[in-house]
Amino acid sequence: MKTSSLSVQDEKKYVAELIFKVLAGEICVREALEQFPCKIEDNSLQCAWHALVHFEADEDFRKKDVEYAQEQDNYLESLAIMLQNGESLPKNVIEEYNKYYDPVIKSETKTILSKIKSVFRFII
Repeated sequence: MKTSSLSVQDEKKYVAELIFKVLAGEICVREALEQFPCKIEDNSLQCAWHALVHFEADEDFRKKDVEYAQEQDNYLESLAIMLQNGESLPKNVIEEYNKYYDPVIKSETKTILSKIKSVFRFII
């Protein structure tokens, strides 16, 4: 789906669908990130991107600790519900992600090498 012409509200709903698909096991996080809107200017969408990256990075913890995995699933689901309703994520949530992550700059045309580099940059 080409997302460059979507409004911010529609982008939020689109990203919510991606998160729900990840939680349902229909797509992996990498696929969701590849399908993210190209220009992620909205702070809530930036936060959703980082939440998915964090979700992927914690895969080992999730396998070892079922309670942690459930908590993380519930957290992502709550973000997706807010986005699905066209809402912005709470300011305190956005501020917490802004402390640890740089803004996402996603290019419409990425080579396979640049995709790999960007994934490692967020994991490390």
